[in-house]
Amino acid sequence: MQRANELPAGGAKAGIAGVEEGFRSPGKEYRPAPFWSWNGKMTPERVKQQARLLHEQGFGGYFMHSRIGLITPYLDREWMAAIAAGAEAARELDMEAWLYDEDKWPSGFAGGIVPALSPECRQHGLRSRLAGASQARTALAAGQHRETPGERIFVYELQWSGAGRLSGYRRVNRIEPGLHEEEGQQEAAPEQKENAQKRFLISEEFTMPEGDEWYNGECYVDLLDARATRAFLEATHEAYRRAVGGEFGPHLPGIFTDEPNFRWPLPPDASPWTPALPRVFQELHGFDLLDHLPLLFFEFEGEAASRVRYRYWQTLLHLFLTNFTIPYSRWCEQHGIAMTGHYLEEDSLVSQATCIGAAMPHYVYQQVPGIDHLGRNINNPWTLKQVSSVAHQTGKTRVLCEIFGTAGHSMSFADQKWMADFHFALGVNFMNQHLTLYSMTGERKRDYPANISWAQPYWPYYRVFNDYAARAAFFTSQGEPATPLLLLHPVGSAWALLPAYIAGQDRRQAEQPVHQLDERFRELFSALLAHQRDFDLGDETIMADMGAVDSSGQPALVVGRKKYLAVVVPPVVHLERSTLHLLVEFARRGGPVILTAPVPEMVSGERDPQAWQELLALPSVFVATGARAVLEQLDRVLPREIEVLPAEGEQEAEKEGEKGSADTLPILYNHRQDGNRHYYFLASTDRRHAHRVHLKFPRAGTLRRWDLLTGDVTLIGHDLAELDWEFPPAGSLCLTIDLTDLPFARPAGKQGERLATPAPPPLRYTRSVSLSGPFEAERLHPNLMVLDFCRLARGEAVLTAALTPDTPLRPVAHWREEVLKASGRKAMTQPYVYLTGKLPYRPLPVSLEFPFYASPDSEGTSCKRLRVELVVEQLSAMRVFVNGQPLQLGSESAPVHSFPWDPDFEAVDISNLVREGENRIRLEFTTTPEGPDVEEIYLAGDFQVRRDARRYPGAPGGFFLAPEPVVVRLAPGDWGPQGYPFYSGTMRYRLPVSEVLSDTRAVSSFGLRLVEPAGASLFAVRVNGREVAVLPWEPWEVDLTPWTKENHPLIEVDVVSSLRNSLGPLHHRAGDTLGWTGPGEFRPGPHWTDDYRFAPYGLAAADLMIG
Repeated sequence: MQRANELPAGGAKAGIAGVEEGFRSPGKEYRPAPFWSWNGKMTPERVKQQARLLHEQGFGGYFMHSRIGLITPYLDREWMAAIAAGAEAARELDMEAWLYDEDKWPSGFAGGIVPALSPECRQHGLRSRLAGASQARTALAAGQHRETPGERIFVYELQWSGAGRLSGYRRVNRIEPGLHEEEGQQEAAPEQKENAQKRFLISEEFTMPEGDEWYNGECYVDLLDARATRAFLEATHEAYRRAVGGEFGPHLPGIFTDEPNFRWPLPPDASPWTPALPRVFQELHGFDLLDHLPLLFFEFEGEAASRVRYRYWQTLLHLFLTNFTIPYSRWCEQHGIAMTGHYLEEDSLVSQATCIGAAMPHYVYQQVPGIDHLGRNINNPWTLKQVSSVAHQTGKTRVLCEIFGTAGHSMSFADQKWMADFHFALGVNFMNQHLTLYSMTGERKRDYPANISWAQPYWPYYRVFNDYAARAAFFTSQGEPATPLLLLHPVGSAWALLPAYIAGQDRRQAEQPVHQLDERFRELFSALLAHQRDFDLGDETIMADMGAVDSSGQPALVVGRKKYLAVVVPPVVHLERSTLHLLVEFARRGGPVILTAPVPEMVSGERDPQAWQELLALPSVFVATGARAVLEQLDRVLPREIEVLPAEGEQEAEKEGEKGSADTLPILYNHRQDGNRHYYFLASTDRRHAHRVHLKFPRAGTLRRWDLLTGDVTLIGHDLAELDWEFPPAGSLCLTIDLTDLPFARPAGKQGERLATPAPPPLRYTRSVSLSGPFEAERLHPNLMVLDFCRLARGEAVLTAALTPDTPLRPVAHWREEVLKASGRKAMTQPYVYLTGKLPYRPLPVSLEFPFYASPDSEGTSCKRLRVELVVEQLSAMRVFVNGQPLQLGSESAPVHSFPWDPDFEAVDISNLVREGENRIRLEFTTTPEGPDVEEIYLAGDFQVRRDARRYPGAPGGFFLAPEPVVVRLAPGDWGPQGYPFYSGTMRYRLPVSEVLSDTRAVSSFGLRLVEPAGASLFAVRVNGREVAVLPWEPWEVDLTPWTKENHPLIEVDVVSSLRNSLGPLHHRAGDTLGWTGPGEFRPGPHWTDDYRFAPYGLAAADLMIG
């Protein structure tokens, strides 16, 4: 049976034809699988219906993920029935239904079940502070009655030097006669006086209290304790095994763990801790941590604090691996499913050391190792390299990334390709999109968008992206990784430098040495990537277990299944002794080792310069003074896998700085090898500029291009080792060089020698004609107006007082916070927790009144009649009044139907009740955990939304409804100010071809290029009513010659938008430049503005290209 971490056989052994077929139509194992947010009343029928929708758009599977808004009790019978339906749907549709191991995240608390079992399972910490003698005596007295591990108090007397360092310390176990206030001491320096008042360190073990809303009224758990992990596996994994264990296999391949850790959400003065830590520390390292606890926080003149700190963080990693990651992995292995997911805070030295010890050792045990990448960016390639390196070293082909979370609704297809290509180039090939919402009502729709679902206008086209990503995953899964260079990871140096947490600490200053180390490492890391020197990272914990030296042929340092021909040691202050021994043995056999100055002196947390001298004395060891020297030495000792050079004529543009550095290009690559066939995936990280490059490969062969958008494979030529290529902004290129069908394989030419390259395609267009608008346009979805300001009464006021103009008109987001508080509910606590009686709440009657304004003024233009529908979440559960007129919802006069976004968004026609000037919509209902909630409402239909605050000063934003012309003409650019600010749909632009071209039949070639689009998720091009091309990303060009045989063809461009301007956030000062979009960006706060912030959508201009 094929395992989840294995992919179907392919590559050279299968023959090029078999690989081409797999590339054209990749199977489910290569296709993206989104987080499917299970966040409402779960029913098997709706689960299966939505699974079919996901399948239609090319997803290969889905992760069944409990998230905020869940009404069905987590892990109960109804939940398991929905899980079974998801598994059954996957089997029927040939998809993968992945389990998710938690109610929200971080993993471990099982929705509150585990911490409720016993105090031992709850998260522990060590809270520390400096104190005077009286506080020390009080702590010692209390400590006499708190000797149970987990409740102990540790007290230390400190002596300070003039440099603010410790000159001495000792543990105090009882109240002693000499333990008195600091009186009569000799005159001291100000710093010594201050420290004299704080002559004692008090550290207390504690258990996190219950009551945290995120943990459903409980708290997080102690994953450093095996008892908590066992309870978690029993509550979650065993429950799934009993319910759907028979489905474990190809269609239910694994389970996702999300952000397990040992630090968050401890308070700022608390260090990671577990009651067994001192005992385990002594067993591992041979000395008592409690005798040296002050060195976790302070420097010491007579002894290096680095030894204690190094071993402390190392012990935390050991406990986390031993008591969580390994038992979890073994459970999955024993039951035939894969452990996947990601850990918390993998993306810097400080964050991973303090939250998970180190990232890379955990990936060894994940059958499908994974990470997350949040936001709309390509920041931090380090995180990607960490996980792909371990996958290479452990022989795992499938590497996951939870991607696109917090990127916001306006994330375009081009954005998604740009970010996905970044991952494919760095060895991550399983895209797990964040996220698809089961329900959009209430808080759910603000759950870290984008919402990649059937509610989006771009949904009918989403298969285009999924097919692209699936082909990229297939291509980058062939063969074996060809990365001959190993770059050591500096997390061990971070352990040696990093202090633990204590009250009053300037944490940024305390972490500064580690941040500096981090920055130096990133400089070298980035330089290697920028100069197309690919590499894997070497983690010392993994190398201690899986490292060796192979001298059977060319000397190689081996980590697991991967051989490396050269090693670079980045700027570090420390290495583990086992790592140093490996480097010495490798260098003795002639293996090149490049050290980055200054050479460190510490080994295993202690100063040992002699051990380093043994390495430095070897002739194959080179000390580089910086990144450039490292690159120069690599050119001497390690042949390149590929060279990416500016094409002729591009060098000057690079030197000018507009498109990058003069000696680098923003091109990443992923090289894999299967026998004599080499696979190269290349991607430009530059979103703004095109780059013409000259590619040089180490050997000549048959060169083919693999088109990720179409699935076509094109023969470029035989016996080639060079190629000129132009990357459009954020462009990508897949090539294979095949040596198997040549009579011989010869090396590439020497520097400057040009081998045969394919001739460029003939120029097809000789001129262009600009179409700059205005354009006739047609709206394909209902226009929208968001009503997000209202007046509100609650509780008894609903019955005793009417809403009047004197009631303040406030943003709905402000009222929502107030109503939640009054009802005793928390926004981030699951509804089922209240509905099952675990936590109390108060049903709260509310009355909301929304004003809006309308004008029949057509300004002499022929206009459509206003058609207006009121769209409200759970409308049927409310009493509704429009301008004082009650609506008999569900009657013949006021039929209610579902709005396309979501079945629980309900609409009713109010066209006949809309009047000129001010209109008022009043909603009366009782808020409960099941809804309805205090939410924004919408007007949808045939109208325009205009803005004139002087005409309607009472209108929020100055917006009002106006009739829509029968023929809409839009100027180039953003359609928002032209009557469609809140519109979430597709706008069809008709291009005036006949106005600029008398006879299209007279031209031999005919194309269309979009010029600087104002904004879109993607574009679709139609000719004579037929869609002929989808343009999801640059180049925004299409050849229309085959479809323009008739004179004056009707050419239309569909500009597809997103939910951004309807669902927001609409009131964040940063507008659409937000780097992070989560629930907080929709709430009141310092970022809030009552004005509106929109994303631009529209067509700027188009060029007809004629030949």
